Amino acid sequence: SIITTMIMIMTTVFLKTLQQAEEIAETTHIHQKATVGTYTLDIAKSKVAKATAMARAENFPLSFEIEPE
Repeated sequence: SIITTMIMIMTTVFLKTLQQAEEIAETTHIHQKATVGTYTLDIAKSKVAKATAMARAENFPLSFEIEPE
């Protein structure tokens, strides 16, 4: 499911705990977006690329954006 994929991405790419990943998934479900973390631009780009690739590999249309702090 999309929630399982999101949890997997949050724990493996963004190194969130299971509880943090579940909270992010719930926030995303309610508000259609959530802040995952604050990173340097290079790290943010790398994490977004990896997370997007993982989502696409699972055929889920999750999208990730980098926003200035």
